[in-house]
Amino acid sequence: MRPDLPSTETPEDVLGRWARGHPDAANLPARRPGHAAIARVWMLGDSYVLRARDLSASTIVDFHRETALLARVRSLLPCQVPANLPADDGQGFVVADDALWTLHRMLPGRILRPWQDLHHAQEDERRRLVRAMRGLHDATAGLAGLPGDADWLVVDAGRRYAEVRQTLPGGVRARVETALQRHAGHVAALAPAEAVFVHGDFHWGNLLLDPTDRVTGLLDLDWCRIGSPVEDLAYTAMMLARDCDTLQPPEHAGAGERIAQQSLAGAGVASGRSNAPRLEEPERVMSWYGLPQRHHRALHEAMILYALFDVHLFTNAAGLAGRTRYLDCQLRLLEAFCTMD
Repeated sequence: MRPDLPSTETPEDVLGRWARGHPDAANLPARRPGHAAIARVWMLGDSYVLRARDLSASTIVDFHRETALLARVRSLLPCQVPANLPADDGQGFVVADDALWTLHRMLPGRILRPWQDLHHAQEDERRRLVRAMRGLHDATAGLAGLPGDADWLVVDAGRRYAEVRQTLPGGVRARVETALQRHAGHVAALAPAEAVFVHGDFHWGNLLLDPTDRVTGLLDLDWCRIGSPVEDLAYTAMMLARDCDTLQPPEHAGAGERIAQQSLAGAGVASGRSNAPRLEEPERVMSWYGLPQRHHRALHEAMILYALFDVHLFTNAAGLAGRTRYLDCQLRLLEAFCTMD
């Protein structure tokens, strides 16, 4: 057993399943990247990346969907994406230890900052992130002819909502249910020319940059799909609005933080546990992206669903350091979004 690949997460023979095609992989030093706080990822030397996804009833089907989609759009994307290497049985994955494992060559580039540190990004950095997303969407606009998952967010957020519903205040539950209905209407009415490649988890921690700060790679494509650009933008806006650092007294907060504190107080939410959400951020994100006015409401509804999405994520992320703080912060963010009408 390799001591750097714990038996509780990695079976001793998993890398051996790529032994014929990539015999060097099993002998390279493995390390967990510091930014992979939730994902099960190992970097093998400077050559490979080994990933594990929890195995559920839909994991293999979802993996095949993702693989087929990337094969169709790879030539359109403005940057590289990982290509999973076939295991010795010819499959692009290995099932072992209640997980689906993939191996791919490490892409060149560096990560600017992980998701935990996005709130420290300065305005220029935030603008560049949003403009990089716009470039991705422009390069893939009009993909409605491909098999899509336009209702992916509604279905997935609905499933997650059912699991955490009883932990939420009544007013939040009602607003989330409204957001589910409204977003379903948005994707049903989406014009074919507006359908794009949606990454699903677009932030600096999933982008690779070259020495000139040009985006050269996209990582973590588990949630990619064809759908509304509003969904990518909403997730990024939600993450940029979140600030889980402790503590910032309200009297020292900026204008956006003071507005958020007032909104939360009106909703009966205690303050002082973590910084207030940056409620001005969605407006700036929409401006940087150039989102048409007719989609502004849809962005708000999708932000609520994604805030709920991460409430569920942090509720179940047992191994995440500081999980309670992140969950408390995310609940406050969800409640703040629900009072922005």
